[in-house]
Amino acid sequence: MSGWYRLHRSWQDHAVFRNEAFSRRDAFVWLIEHACYEGAKVTAPSGVITLGRGQLSYSLRYLGGAWKWDDAKVRRFLQSLAKAQIIDAATDAGQTVITICNYDKYQATDKRPDAAADAEMTQARRNGDANKKEREERKEEEESARPRPAAGYAFAGQVVKLTAEDLSAWASTYHAIADIRAELASIDGWFVSQPEDVHKAWFHRTKRMLNTAHQRVLGGGSPPGNRPAGVVVPIDDAFQRRLERAQAAGAARA
Repeated sequence: MSGWYRLHRSWQDHAVFRNEAFSRRDAFVWLIEHACYEGAKVTAPSGVITLGRGQLSYSLRYLGGAWKWDDAKVRRFLQSLAKAQIIDAATDAGQTVITICNYDKYQATDKRPDAAADAEMTQARRNGDANKKEREERKEEEESARPRPAAGYAFAGQVVKLTAEDLSAWASTYHAIADIRAELASIDGWFVSQPEDVHKAWFHRTKRMLNTAHQRVLGGGSPPGNRPAGVVVPIDDAFQRRLERAQAAGAARA
């Protein structure tokens, strides 16, 4: 028996197979199915990527999710295919571009008039679905970093900005603090004097600072909220060490 046969691109999405981890054969068939039938441009977190016939581009994380493998297993599999000259693979900014060698052997060109248009539509849909999760994650990160107007916050400092729900929850949790707004204003003043990379984790750091002040009052220390304005909340030694390590790491990356 020789020759080749047609198989619909979505066969592995059927409910019968959906929850099964892929074999190496399954994973290679998936690569062929998701490769471009014709040249196309796809949108990835790193930007627009131009692909040729027989090429596809996904992150290792996405491939691992599709195949139910961990990233290390995906990497080893791609390396083994590249070593056997079954594929070529190159990674740029976390996005892997894969070229299927001998793609025409697996996907002979169909001369029917509607074949190219059908393949193009199918590929466009596949590319859109495949990168949807990564685009959504990128959008969520951008939305979380985008400042909202002061009217949307119950406490709006230069760095520390809390909704009414968060402010109420923190006031209840750290009830030993006499004036939580004054305490937040002191913390916000400290953040303003810090490098920009320290601001990124302001939410969790503020919670730790409030907890430190709360525990100090419960332990018999001076009540926060009664200090003069502008006095920064003291930080416990362990947190200070973690903060210094984070700052040093940020400076090294810069």
